[in-house]
Amino acid sequence: ALSAFDHPEAHRTFIWDLAQTAAIRPLLHLLAPERRALIADTLRDFESTVLPLSDRLPRQVIHGDVNDQNVLVGPAGGGGEGGGKGGGGEGGGEGGGK
Repeated sequence: ALSAFDHPEAHRTFIWDLAQTAAIRPLLHLLAPERRALIADTLRDFESTVLPLSDRLPRQVIHGDVNDQNVLVGPAGGGGEGGGKGGGGEGGGEGGGK
């Protein structure tokens, strides 16, 4: 339903965007050692298996949850078009702008 939708705010970097998975690597030291190893292994698998294919995977804005990063807000009576401040959807991976 949103495959053709686009908005400038959809092209931001979101740490929860699957395309940004590597961005959590510097945070691994914050995890308990037993969890750190599991997450590090999962990151390695993701980076070696999924990331090489990511340019061929479809991306679009999704509305998976309501938060200030993915709700468009416009002027009252604006007819539903974008505008105003607010997020534009998740930025990739399981959503994502192009």
